[in-house]
Amino acid sequence: MPGVYTLVLDICEDTSLRLGALGLTRFQRGLYVYTGSAQGAGGLDARITRHLRREKKIFWHIDHLTSNPRVSVLAFVKAEEPRRTECVVNRRIRSRLDAEPTQGFGSSDCRESCLGHLLAVGSRSLSMSLEGIKEAYSESGLNPVVETVTLT
Repeated sequence: MPGVYTLVLDICEDTSLRLGALGLTRFQRGLYVYTGSAQGAGGLDARITRHLRREKKIFWHIDHLTSNPRVSVLAFVKAEEPRRTECVVNRRIRSRLDAEPTQGFGSSDCRESCLGHLLAVGSRSLSMSLEGIKEAYSESGLNPVVETVTLT
């Protein structure tokens, strides 16, 4: 089933990465959330499973982070939805968490001119961030499912 998802990432130390056309991008340590969609083969679960693997071909901006050993995926929120709703969800999360977008990250094919689909959530805790994300999904008419990731 296609859908929308949001990854909650912990960048454990300041990091700089070269991201194709975005060039050298600096990330301060802290929590970030990334919202995307899964419309293609395999659907929502296959896309999330791919993001959780460190070893993969780098295809999207988010792959640079999820393959980096200084970055951990702590949790994700997902909702089945046939329409592309990641921009609506991203805007609502940004507003709810008063989050700062990483300019151009994950939004090169954005249909609604989002500043970026990777948001820095500042000093908010994981639980507060997840609560805000769930509320953003619900406000978007979606039924969010929250899963934490066990680090190994």
